[in-house]
Amino acid sequence: MSKRRKERERLQTLIDTLQKELDAQERAVAARTKRLMIEKDHFLVNLANHPNSVTLILQECPEP
Repeated sequence: MSKRRKERERLQTLIDTLQKELDAQERAVAARTKRLMIEKDHFLVNLANHPNSVTLILQECPEP
């Protein structure tokens, strides 16, 4: 009985840890998405007037 209880507690702790990690990841994704939605209009503004579009895209893309 004690082994089952310990295993159950261990698994519950793992579930709690994973849930906290999922919550943190979801908040990070939401924050990053919000930032990109705000900044998207500033990306590639001068693309039509730039002779080397690929270089401009690489310069304008945000770093991860």
